Amino acid sequence: MDADFDWSDFDWSGFNWSDYLGLTLNSSSSFPSTFYKIHHSLPWDGIYQSPLHLRARFPVEIFSEIFLYAVQDDPHSQTNLMLVCGLWRDIMLSTPGIHSQLRIYRWTKKKDVERFGSRWLLDVTVDAQHLGPYRDDTGDEPHFDLVEFHACFMAAAGAASRWRSLALLSLPPPGEYRELQIMHSLQRLESFKLDASCELGAFLEPLLTAITTTITPRFTVMEVLNPDAALYIAQPAHFRAFSSLTTLKLTCRRMQNPVDILPSLRKLEVLDAHHLSLPIDPPSVDLPLTQTLRKLRLKCVSIQWMAGQNFPALEECSIIFPPNADTLQSVNMPSCSILKYDSNNLGALEHFHCPRLGKLEIKCGQCSKWRGNLQLVALFPISAAQSLTRLQLEIKCSERLLDFFLRLVPALEDLWMGLSSPYALSSEFFLAFAAGGHNTTVGLSSRAIAPLCRQLRKLHLHYKRWLRGAERTTLIPAFGAIVASHPAKEQTFSFRLSFGEGLELQEWFVHEPVERFVLKRKASRVFIGVSSPHGIVPLSRAPASSLPEFPYPPLPRESEYIATDDNLRLPIDYFCSFHSLKEVRMDSLSLDMWSSTQSSPNAPLFDTLEVLATYSASSSFLAGQTFHKLNGYKEQCSDCSDNPGRNPLTEMPVCTRLVAPLSRLATLKLPQIRELAVFIDRENFNYIWENHVVANTNLSGLRLLHLCVGTDYVQVPVIEIIKALGLLPTLETLVLDSQYLVGTYVAFFEAFVPGNIPKTPGLNQPSQQSQISSVLCPRLESLQITGFLDIRKPELMPILKDIVTLRASIGSPLKSFVFFFRGGCYSMEEWELDGIFVMEKVAQALEFQLVI
Repeated sequence: MDADFDWSDFDWSGFNWSDYLGLTLNSSSSFPSTFYKIHHSLPWDGIYQSPLHLRARFPVEIFSEIFLYAVQDDPHSQTNLMLVCGLWRDIMLSTPGIHSQLRIYRWTKKKDVERFGSRWLLDVTVDAQHLGPYRDDTGDEPHFDLVEFHACFMAAAGAASRWRSLALLSLPPPGEYRELQIMHSLQRLESFKLDASCELGAFLEPLLTAITTTITPRFTVMEVLNPDAALYIAQPAHFRAFSSLTTLKLTCRRMQNPVDILPSLRKLEVLDAHHLSLPIDPPSVDLPLTQTLRKLRLKCVSIQWMAGQNFPALEECSIIFPPNADTLQSVNMPSCSILKYDSNNLGALEHFHCPRLGKLEIKCGQCSKWRGNLQLVALFPISAAQSLTRLQLEIKCSERLLDFFLRLVPALEDLWMGLSSPYALSSEFFLAFAAGGHNTTVGLSSRAIAPLCRQLRKLHLHYKRWLRGAERTTLIPAFGAIVASHPAKEQTFSFRLSFGEGLELQEWFVHEPVERFVLKRKASRVFIGVSSPHGIVPLSRAPASSLPEFPYPPLPRESEYIATDDNLRLPIDYFCSFHSLKEVRMDSLSLDMWSSTQSSPNAPLFDTLEVLATYSASSSFLAGQTFHKLNGYKEQCSDCSDNPGRNPLTEMPVCTRLVAPLSRLATLKLPQIRELAVFIDRENFNYIWENHVVANTNLSGLRLLHLCVGTDYVQVPVIEIIKALGLLPTLETLVLDSQYLVGTYVAFFEAFVPGNIPKTPGLNQPSQQSQISSVLCPRLESLQITGFLDIRKPELMPILKDIVTLRASIGSPLKSFVFFFRGGCYSMEEWELDGIFVMEKVAQALEFQLVI
């Protein structure tokens, strides 16, 4: 661009940008008022054919300025502008100051590197291990051509004077390729990053030399995570290059001699150093970085240089395993809000002054409570900061001393505690978190307990392993009491429990105790429950499907209750190793026979399980088994064959409530069934019902029957349903899905009309008791019909009327006669004495479902 161009010489009168460029101008852009964002309005080829074309007297410099602002406002517009025409492409390539990403991968070609503008500023990223979308026909990663890679890097090095940033994320293995020659000064370089996987070698030494010998105020960020390269850079001859740095990250290995690098860091705001050996300076040494530092993270680095210093701008400080920190003097950090300290010796924290501290993270590796108590005492002065609201504490100490320490921080809102063993803290300690809440009776003894941390909104306990035996039966109820003490109207309270490390890490949220484990389950959550004197304490976590490293959910074997809506397929013996399992409510679970499935006839679940609700379960496993305590069973789809009598029966001697397909029902022995929902999934309903269901199931006490359509749409003649109902003298509630009935609805409803009732009273009128016993389902109190669409047919209405009125006349207990429709619910009331028959609409009715 011509720096001597005089903009005042250009004639702007009558000039219209939109007419000239054929563009829509966006005045709401963040551009200066002289420039506007460019959008397509006309075909680009038409621009130079427009009669308003003023190229002859319109300077290229204006285009460059517009393009520069456009790319700064929207980097993605760079390519679009270059595709307009050849002139615009040439102007773009010659415009200085435009920033562009230059990425060199294993498939990058030299020609791709050379296409960038000769005056652009480049953000260069080299990642030889990145695979990306490029694979051959076999799905293998592309071939690595070292010669082509070196050519790409050398082509990029030819533009080193225009590098704005350089990030070396991964390089090819050391090979026989030439050293990287940097022929130009790195005057534009602002940022340099070298990943730990990039070996120094002869290839990179010239590059590091060029970086450290170029002194420029632009160079502000250096991240060297490779120990050899960090040692090469941390030499006194290179310290001058650090004078303008605002961010420095160095990962070294153990150094024999200290390096006096701190005085050279005059503008540093972020310092992150590992194993950097520093000299022990007296407090009188002037260190400019103490005035500018905002974030400090040191690991295995001496902190003696901090003694007696004031850090007015420091906001976050993290110190891990500092050597020789016991002789530290006063350190003033008036703006620090986050302090992390990990060491076996916490004595240095007595000298840290952080009046605005909001978050404190402490980890101490002392192996005994006595030693841990001495270290915890060192935290007492720093806990005087009344602004402390977040505390992460991992230290072995006595329960009494920890209670005293937590009472020094009454404003605490977020508490994380790492505990080596569930025995570390007792249930009495945790009940103090529940004291003073809205439900203080849950889990609290009669003796008074002083409330602890009542401002708490987040509590997280991390144990090395899951709770067992007495730990589970004492601690989990206390945890439930803590949640129950925080009313729902308050700000949300979160109690998280975690176990293990790495891939074995499990995180559970603790919920308030409930009487029954029928929860309003959230999608993609797994719930488990533990019994307590005040109910069942639920815990929830992310489902197995979000944990791809596990073939099925890693649930604690001590779980008593399990519930989830997540779609799962598990081996049917998955639950055989659970010790005290009582309820499994997994409606979308398929329990299958896998090749690795082991038969376990003596598994504890056959003696402990009380509720089992799944989508399907393998018949070959259930056949011949006895569930001694199972009182509720639900299965939506069965794999039973057409011949139900082929396998031994599955016995459920105390089961009273069941939802299952007809084919599964025919394989069960149910002597005490009271509530039954049956999916019709087989033909020959009457044969299966009479020869298997009636033979194996005691229907004499059945009070509720729900006949519904299963996954396989099967129709049943009306007469067969009527025959089945004739065998149910104690039935009180009948719910029928009429979609699968074959035959006239008139015949079905006529079966419910009492017969042989004289029109006029006489001496020979049968007794009311005999009249009731002679009707179908004499004890019926509620009749619910689903899926019946046209109940206003002339031939049907009188029958519906007779069902209500005639059954009432003989003393029948029928109280509710309901039709369910998708659009609503219609209820038929009693026939009135004045002869009016009423049908009333009931708003927001719900279709019946038998809840197990």
